[in-house]
Amino acid sequence: QILKILLDNSLKFTKSGEIELISSLEPGSGVSFSIRDTGVGINEETKAKLFNMFLDQGANSRRMKSRGLGMLVAQRLVGMLHGTMRVDSQEKVGTTISFTLPQ
Repeated sequence: QILKILLDNSLKFTKSGEIELISSLEPGSGVSFSIRDTGVGINEETKAKLFNMFLDQGANSRRMKSRGLGMLVAQRLVGMLHGTMRVDSQEKVGTTISFTLPQ
């Protein structure tokens, strides 16, 4: 479900370019996943509020009919599995969302 949410977001906000899914097993840490895209990116103000319920992500979100729940759900699912999530993004360049789940 976590991967589906994150991949759906990448598809929604990437009109051209690429989306990459990377997974790795990290001995002693667990399994890590990263979804990297060359989409619209996220500005710093929005990134600070990314995990708030019903975040209005501006014009891009309205144009894509986003409800603003996906990231919150993904983060909570990762938390329920005792994992961690990280977001790296640059507006107009793209976004990488990574999460690690313990073994």
